[in-house]
Amino acid sequence: MSKVLRIVDGKLLRIGSSVAVTLPESKWTGDGKYEQLIEIDSVTPNSKIDIQVGADAMNSIVSGNYRLLLGNNNGTITAYAVGAKPSTDLTIQLTITEVEKDSSLDVIWSNVI
Repeated sequence: MSKVLRIVDGKLLRIGSSVAVTLPESKWTGDGKYEQLIEIDSVTPNSKIDIQVGADAMNSIVSGNYRLLLGNNNGTITAYAVGAKPSTDLTIQLTITEVEKDSSLDVIWSNVI
């Protein structure tokens, strides 16, 4: 269970959301640096995207000899596989947090089992 919280007036408020995403093997494009768009309606140019990778995805990444990175290009998330092209579908979890340029403290809390 993950919660993204913000401290406002001494109170913790939930501000983020987590979503499971599958990156199909067939949708990677490129050569050496492969990429794939991830469509999530709630993402904005100010969204911070954090990735959580489970054991199955981690094993695929390590055995496939590539690195998985994410970028937010003005509200569009792009997944990058650097090295080899992924040869299996990957399911990952993303936590999306709006990062505002204000003086409130953002806190990310995760209960990992």
